[in-house]
Formats: sequence, structure tokens, C-alpha cells
Amino acid sequence: MWLNKLSLFLSNNIINLLELLLITLYVIYTRRTFIEIKKQTDSQIDAQITVDKEFFQDLDKIENDEILQIENHDEIKEPAKDWRDRIIRLFNLTDTEEEDTLLIQKSIEGNYLTFKIKNYGQTPLKRIEVKGKLTVQCTDRTKEKDAGLKHSIDYPIEIEADHYLEKGKRIILPIMSVNQFPKYDFDVDIQWMDIKDKEYKPINFIISGENLHI
Repeated sequence: MWLNKLSLFLSNNIINLLELLLITLYVIYTRRTFIEIKKQTDSQIDAQITVDKEFFQDLDKIENDEILQIENHDEIKEPAKDWRDRIIRLFNLTDTEEEDTLLIQKSIEGNYLTFKIKNYGQTPLKRIEVKGKLTVQCTDRTKEKDAGLKHSIDYPIEIEADHYLEKGKRIILPIMSVNQFPKYDFDVDIQWMDIKDKEYKPINFIISGENLHI
């Protein structure tokens, strides 16, 4: 008799535990499904962007309505200007009769770095921020001209631009000419904010280059 009661008791408790386990698993699955659906829905209505780098020999070839105007652009271009003046002095580029001099002079012109930013999301964005570190490195040839130059010099780059960018629209963000640098690495973070004041996780990438003539 008591064995039958014990068996019945255990059976009922096992069934209850299984029911509780199934309910718990269902709740967990439902919650995860809801979170995933919400993520997909949010991504569809957010301001998502793509960023492509492009180099131009002449910014005048870009239509004015595509170029994002930056208040501190002169400050951003300062490293390129300083290095252009330095290269002209180190390699005596005022003497334009020698073939090598003409080649170097031509090599430090143009090659203007820009970022093409496109909003492929559903929500317009209203602000773009660029934060990065530009590291300029000296080559052996540059060091021979001036042994006092540091091996590398870091320049902080910060751009904050208020701009309304609709779905499907793009803007070109001008940075600076990079041919004046012997070698460089540009570690960049690009962040943006939409019209709902939502800030997005930055896009990070590194751009590297070298002028083989200096």
C-alpha cells in the first residue's frame, strides 16, 4: 500500500517538475525571440551608415552640395601644411631644375583624403563626429635630411559636424591631403547621432600610406 502511495507521489512530483521545466523553457525562448525581433525592428528604423574612403587630386571636382562644411577644417589640415613646408625645406624644393626635385615636388601635391558617408537606414541623422589619431613616421631618407626629427609624431584629429542626412543620401567629409607625409597611420572612429538623439556605436578603421619619394 505505502509503496503505491510513494510511487504515485513521486510520479505526480516528476510530472509537476517537467511541467515547470517546460514552462520555464517556453518563457526563455519567447523572451529571446522577442529580443531578437526588437533588435531587427530597431535596426530597420535606425540611422545606419556606410563609410568609404576616397582620395581626390582636386576637391574642386566635387560638387559643393556633396561636401560637408567643417568649422575647424583649417585646424584639421594643419599637420599636412606643416609637413608640406617641412618637406619643401628639407629637400630644397625651391630649386625646380633638377629632375629628382621636380618629382618630389609633384609627389607632395593632391591625394586628398575624404570619407563618403551614406545613410542607408530609415531615420535621418543630424550629427557626425570623427575622432582619431594621425601618426606620421619619418623615413630613412627624411631622417638623413634632418637627424633631429622624431621617429614619429602624433596628431589628434577631432571633427564635430551638425548635418541633416536623410535616408539614401550621402555626404563627403573632407579630411586633408596625405601626400606630404613620408609614412602615416590614421586610426579613426566615426560616430553619429540621429534626429531622436540616439547615439550609435562608432565605426573604427585604420588608413595607412607612404610617399615613396620622400
